[in-house]
Amino acid sequence: MVLLAIFVLVLVGCATTAKYREKLATWNGKDVNQLIDAWGYPDNTIKSPEGNEVYVYKYHSAGRYPRSYIPGNTTVNSSGDNTYVSTSPGYYTGGGTYNNNCTTWFELNKDNKIIRAVFRGNNCVSD
Repeated sequence: MVLLAIFVLVLVGCATTAKYREKLATWNGKDVNQLIDAWGYPDNTIKSPEGNEVYVYKYHSAGRYPRSYIPGNTTVNSSGDNTYVSTSPGYYTGGGTYNNNCTTWFELNKDNKIIRAVFRGNNCVSD
């Protein structure tokens, strides 16, 4: 169980928002068809204040963390003629929910070239 937790932390530690920002920057100047080939069709399109088309991509995942039971234990210690018994009860830990999301906007110029990419969310990460 501990090794699994360490493995997950290592994997999560590799994916960062800074790396996501770097990957988005590589799209500047590329044609919108390249974006569609890589990301698929957008979830939505809107107009920017300047009148440019903006492709909107949304990611959302939700779930529950597992709940686990930590069993209690009993210890017995002897000192001389005395014996001491100590018991700790078991308990539940974990549980709960998570919501991960990321919205990414790609703004296109009149030639259908990407001129800007911005994002917002708690799970906009890349490795």
